[in-house]
Amino acid sequence: FSFSGLKTEVLYKVRELSKDQPVASFVNDIAASFQAAVIDSLLAKTNLAISQGEPHLLLLAGGVAANTKLRQAFTDLSAQTSIPLRIAPLSLCSDNAVMIALPAVFAYQAGRLTDWSDIDACARPDLSAFSGTVPTV
Repeated sequence: FSFSGLKTEVLYKVRELSKDQPVASFVNDIAASFQAAVIDSLLAKTNLAISQGEPHLLLLAGGVAANTKLRQAFTDLSAQTSIPLRIAPLSLCSDNAVMIALPAVFAYQAGRLTDWSDIDACARPDLSAFSGTVPTV
């Protein structure tokens, strides 16, 4: 998901508000509002995905998974939907590389990828070789 539009709006709002008051007087409110908006968006998109399929597992990984409020929100969602949740340990949430590499590991284990040099590094990769490789729990 991309939040570039939201980040731009926050930047404009900070510039506007800082004309009349010091940034320190509102920075915590802006940060909390941004966090709430991102969590709401991720929950909405996850709920939509749940409604369109029959997921057997929710997975929270990547850098964003270090966020305590997001972890709690997905824990609550898991309880509400009875869909098991796996959250990456904090030690693996400092970089999105784990999230990006995991489908390749599953593809390799499934025999769909035999040589790591077959993977091309690009900004918008074709992920079809990795589809259907996540094991069910």
